[in-house]
Amino acid sequence: MEPREFFIEDRLESYRNHCRVNLGESGFHAFKMGEILQLAGVTWEELNEIPLYDSPNQGRQDFREEIASLYPGVDAEEVLVCTGTSEALYLAFQLLIKKDSRVALFMPAFQALYEVPMMLGAKILPIEIGSSLLASDWAKIEADLFVINHPHNPTGMEFEEKEILELLKILKAKHKHVLFDEHYRFLDRDKEIGWSGVSPKNQFYGTGSFTKCFGVTGLRIGWLIADREFIKRARSYKDYLTHTVSPISERIALGLLRNRKHFLPKIKHEINQNILSVSYTHLRA
Repeated sequence: MEPREFFIEDRLESYRNHCRVNLGESGFHAFKMGEILQLAGVTWEELNEIPLYDSPNQGRQDFREEIASLYPGVDAEEVLVCTGTSEALYLAFQLLIKKDSRVALFMPAFQALYEVPMMLGAKILPIEIGSSLLASDWAKIEADLFVINHPHNPTGMEFEEKEILELLKILKAKHKHVLFDEHYRFLDRDKEIGWSGVSPKNQFYGTGSFTKCFGVTGLRIGWLIADREFIKRARSYKDYLTHTVSPISERIALGLLRNRKHFLPKIKHEINQNILSVSYTHLRA
């Protein structure tokens, strides 16, 4: 079965570089290469010395260790570096979904979160977004896979702390796989990095990246977090897809992740100012 046209990306591709004002972009505006290297603490001389072999299929060790540090109780062997979050999601869905599987997720949603499961023969159980994200919305849902996109795309909404505890309680009681898609964790309004529901021992898997949050989508770096056996299966499946990421992208990504505390506050400040400007304009209208 073939998925439908990826209409979100097609529209962005058609207009993102030619429109006067872009209100549909899902990431921070792109930095130039020289700026990125400075943020990452990587010199041109260091790049010149990188041999263009394939990176390790699972991802270089130090990068996986840095990613694992973002998740309490996770180690580097539970991390698979991927070509963007899209590949991580695709791998997870391929291994978790069978024909007629029931997949529950918030709607509206990023297109890949429902199109790929539908392509695999799954039945989508939509949970409509209300005025806030509530754990109780998931309590009576019976599914084979629960997909929690948080912070939510496209609304930007987040669970309040009391709702997070209740959500985890509800999901653990179901004894089913949960996939936390947490691409925007780095833009938490109050903390350096937002809450994560990932816990491989509970079969709470996760996908993530920082490329949209850091303005470096062209690096095409993302990751999948799961237990070691699942990562082993996903790594093998990945051999049929991209096999590995660029060693250049991986080295720059490592530097950005390590140095994020030096530049991420400025990114958040600019985003918050944009939100305030839009809110003020809306109120005046």
